Amino acid sequence: MASAADDNAASLEQRQEALRKLEEAARLFLGAGETEEAARVLNRAGRLQLILNAPRDALDTHGRALALLKGMPSLEAEVDGLNGLGAAYVVLGDKEGRAEKILRKSLTLSEQSGYALGQAQALLTLSDRQNYDNHATALQTAQQALALWQALGDKRGLARAYSQVGLCYMAQNILAEAAQNYEQALQLWRDLNDPSEQAGALIKLGFIEYRKGEWSNSVSFLTQARGLIDENAEPEKMGQISAGLAEAFNENGLPDIGITHFQRALDYYRQTQDPHFITYATWGLGWTYYLLENYPEALTQFRRSLVGVAEDGFDAAHSYEYIGRVYIAKGEDAAALPYLQSALAIYTRAVNPKEAARVRGLLGQVYEQQGRLERARQYYRQALEAFTKLSDRVNQAAVYFELGRLELKSGNYDAAEGYLRQSIEVTENIRRVPTSSDLTAAFSATVHDRYESYVECLMREHQAGPERGLAVRAFEMSESARARSLAELLRASETSLVPGLDPQLAEREKSLRQSLRVKGDYRVALLGGAYKREELEALDDEMARLKAEYEQVTETIRARYPSYEQIARPASWDLRRIQEQVVADDETVLLEYSLGAGGSYVWAVTRDRFTSHELPAQAQVNEAAQKVYKLLATPPGAGTENELTQATQELSQMVLAPVAAELDKRRVIVVADGALDYVPFQVLPAPSSGEPLIAGCEVVNAPSASILGELRQETARRHTAAKLLAAFGNPVFESNYAQSKDASGGEEVGGELVAALQSPEAARGRQASRGIELNGDSFNPSIIEPLFFARLELENLRNVAAGEETFVAEQFAATRAQLLGADLTQYAILHFATHGLLDPTRPENSGLVLSTMSQDGQAQDGFVRLQDIYALHAPVDLVVLSACRTALGKEVRGEGLIGLTRGFMYAGASSVVSSLWKVDDEATSELMKRFYSNMLQGGLPPAAALRAAQNSIRQEPQWRSPYYWAAFTLQGEYRQVIKSTPAGGVATYPKTIAGGALLVLLLAGAAWRHRRGLRAA
Repeated sequence: MASAADDNAASLEQRQEALRKLEEAARLFLGAGETEEAARVLNRAGRLQLILNAPRDALDTHGRALALLKGMPSLEAEVDGLNGLGAAYVVLGDKEGRAEKILRKSLTLSEQSGYALGQAQALLTLSDRQNYDNHATALQTAQQALALWQALGDKRGLARAYSQVGLCYMAQNILAEAAQNYEQALQLWRDLNDPSEQAGALIKLGFIEYRKGEWSNSVSFLTQARGLIDENAEPEKMGQISAGLAEAFNENGLPDIGITHFQRALDYYRQTQDPHFITYATWGLGWTYYLLENYPEALTQFRRSLVGVAEDGFDAAHSYEYIGRVYIAKGEDAAALPYLQSALAIYTRAVNPKEAARVRGLLGQVYEQQGRLERARQYYRQALEAFTKLSDRVNQAAVYFELGRLELKSGNYDAAEGYLRQSIEVTENIRRVPTSSDLTAAFSATVHDRYESYVECLMREHQAGPERGLAVRAFEMSESARARSLAELLRASETSLVPGLDPQLAEREKSLRQSLRVKGDYRVALLGGAYKREELEALDDEMARLKAEYEQVTETIRARYPSYEQIARPASWDLRRIQEQVVADDETVLLEYSLGAGGSYVWAVTRDRFTSHELPAQAQVNEAAQKVYKLLATPPGAGTENELTQATQELSQMVLAPVAAELDKRRVIVVADGALDYVPFQVLPAPSSGEPLIAGCEVVNAPSASILGELRQETARRHTAAKLLAAFGNPVFESNYAQSKDASGGEEVGGELVAALQSPEAARGRQASRGIELNGDSFNPSIIEPLFFARLELENLRNVAAGEETFVAEQFAATRAQLLGADLTQYAILHFATHGLLDPTRPENSGLVLSTMSQDGQAQDGFVRLQDIYALHAPVDLVVLSACRTALGKEVRGEGLIGLTRGFMYAGASSVVSSLWKVDDEATSELMKRFYSNMLQGGLPPAAALRAAQNSIRQEPQWRSPYYWAAFTLQGEYRQVIKSTPAGGVATYPKTIAGGALLVLLLAGAAWRHRRGLRAA
């Protein structure tokens, strides 16, 4: 019966059946007086019980086996029993240290008897136990086990040894070696056709990808693993998969989804009865609730994670630290103090210098909030000293920043400037995105806060001594902050840094950059413990080699793609260059705003003058801007016009009155910040006349002066486009598939179509098309309504540029593949007439919706994502998104609102016309008609054409309210003239043009990111 039991059974039922057979065999052997055989079978049964997540039953079974062997000479069976007993204690937490004593005894007996297999197993289990205390020691033990399994030629043992070695490497963040060992284990398990163990290796490879920041790869590995295992038989692996998904979602900014997966992990881990797993999953729930700012629930989970954990044990320290973080976030500094002190004591005793330094930084923050500045200063300096020794630049930069803020608060401006400058210098050289375990999240929401504080410090010094010229340095620092934000966003989302970059070269750059980050993290871990000098020297040599290789690859990229350097390491322009090449003439003034919690400022730059002015506090400006935006975006009604007039006057007094002397120019370039990005400055009354700013001058928007300068240089290098316009629109959705399929190919465009569009049914349809809503956080493509004006609009655009000058892709031809495959370098204007989706909190989820149905009725991917737009090569003069809220996007401080507008500028567009709120159909139709007429027939540059259209339409009584005309803004280059020379002579623009682009842009996304990303508004 024992020989019929399958120790390697995969399913729950098969394992239970094998256990039943072994228990029955043991009973029969005992009944026959064959004690040694009974003990051997009981050892097999104990191992199965451990696999079946019954560690206490395994303890009892191995104990019975060892009791039977007392006084018997069967050392091999005794070693097996001791190994099983030790493994059960490891699973149960082993608070008393019994596992190591038992395994040491097993090693002694196995060496005495020459039982190599038992010795190898004892070493593997001992390494597992040691890995909770000392990863380096555990690695050495695992490598000894690996050598024994290799000598034995045992594939199963060898695979387990490779996995344990990989686990020890992963614990030390030596990810390349960890992955290599898990790959070897995976191949062995495949050779052995063991799907359950294959899943275990895939799970660990997923964890490695997570640590590398490769979220999609991590999820892919975890998904593969899930397909290989029986959920009922493998609660530990199912828990690991769920926890891995939770971590990936948390780090990718979706903690609301992370909650579900951590709860699932906890349910699975409870089945394993392993306290380490249960503690981790409970802590993970607390961490996720902390990220969601649900502090009461976070505290509940952290306290639960402490149940059954030694009060002074390492597992408790992490929970103590995060309880302290919660209390800090709640403003309850006194409550945070004892928890942080307990965490510090444990980290210090366990010789975890990085964690100890992290807690010292948090203690400094607590004492600073309590007004005990000298005590805070001491803790910050201790933390800084430790991070400097560890070469931990991420946390080093964070503490420099906090010290700078403390000295700024104390009025020690010279000291503050020094610390803040060092924080920025270190930050500029960091090539990794900080994670939530760093002090970055606790000390500042974004890296931009460091620049903001430095600007404030320089301006405070300027006020004390204007002769030092520090206001210019503050302005240039503001430009530096804006210059680096786009590169950060692209790296974070892993968008290709250069459109059209050779994929192999791009992958090599990314791989080397990643390796350098991982090696840097390992250096921190190495310096944090006992290390050999030669080991550190070898690591430094390896990093030097990687750096040299990385520089060689980036040099190759620079040679082939000249724009790479500006994108990868964007440089800001200095004041003189901005005056000479951006402002450039006597009719232009540049207004650049910086809103900060400690101070807000505006710099006015003309060709020969530079002035700086302090503004009201950030909160006050934000409140006024938000009020203006809400009133502008609301259809006018009784009393709202007076409210709007009062609100715009109030905001103008704050942000325009200080620079009133510079507003006598023909053109105003606005580089906004924070909530001001939501406000079309053209609607604000000029301080001198009270008339909207647009009445006297053009208003142009720009992400930064430096970026506008770069756009202008890029535009100057281009050849004149061979063709005028490319348009994509009037796509086919599920809702209009049948009608499009039966249509005659678009021949009905004259009076019949106009009449149809003016019918009551069409009017109701137009209202419906504006009513698309998100269902929770998801968007259902089946509910997209067709755009009634899009067809006529595209026909009218054809009339603007007849013949080969215009390319129009509509209906079934208006596909994502058509756009991505089009040669957009031929055209001057790129126009869209379709729906769009905008997620202002997660811009990578934004995009345009083209045809979702193919000619033969098959569903297809019609969503052009923001990443697709960034990857386009579209060096056009103008992109027109006459739409709803296309100018909005995630508020990335330093870059303004990065949405579709910024995506098209990155793709090469010199300028983009877009809107800030949901616009009126009829008014938009008329505005777009006048805009195109002014631009293509009147010969005006886009900015002047838009201003003229807005000035004329606001004279119409029915459209006098800014709601109808002020939504549209132009970002980017404003001087180029776009000429139309269609075949057969100059085209006459039709008297009517239906609807703008009618893009209905929907706001979506997670509330957590909304609160954090748009807090300024």
